[in-house]
Amino acid sequence: LTSVCRPSKFIFLSGDRLLLLDFTTVEDYLVKLRWICFLFNQGDLCRQGTLLFLAAAVSDFFIPHDHLPQHKLHAGLTSNRTSSDNIQYGTDGSLTIHLSPVPKVLGLISTKWVTSAMVVSFKLETDTSLVLDRAKAAFKRYQTHAVVANLLQTRKQEAWLIHELDGGNSGTGLSSEHLTVVPSSSEELEDILTRRVAYLHTTFLALRKGTTR
Repeated sequence: LTSVCRPSKFIFLSGDRLLLLDFTTVEDYLVKLRWICFLFNQGDLCRQGTLLFLAAAVSDFFIPHDHLPQHKLHAGLTSNRTSSDNIQYGTDGSLTIHLSPVPKVLGLISTKWVTSAMVVSFKLETDTSLVLDRAKAAFKRYQTHAVVANLLQTRKQEAWLIHELDGGNSGTGLSSEHLTVVPSSSEELEDILTRRVAYLHTTFLALRKGTTR
């Protein structure tokens, strides 16, 4: 945690407005995310309108650090006994790896860790028939302010933005905006998405200001 307290060692700043976090492992990501949320709750950071844009592609499964094997895995072994319960050899020399689910922290971020910030998460899928339903389910389950849904095979061309911030009136129901890139344009999808999220952030701040008067 000490290294996370020294921003120059792990972040990049752009015009004093954009902070990018670097990470390697799932544990690294979770620890830094938890600590940065803690820092956002200090002083006036959240009151100034923090936006958490969680675009990292984090695996759904992992081997916890405490269960990683200490030594190299060797081929040709038939023993069921290894230094880790997560990794087992079969009698035919096959290898079975047991993966644990990565802890879900999205709900904690928006409801406990940094409640004053706007939180935008991502939902990547490969099945066209599932992407919107799963994104909407994630929006309701984790109570983020917006979900960016996309398909692996078309992630450079299209995305859907799920939110309830239309015109400052969340009573209109859940919105599902389809963002696409015009084939003849040199504009990238990230440009379109960034502008739209920036607009929603302005709406979010206006709504928050109205409720705190």
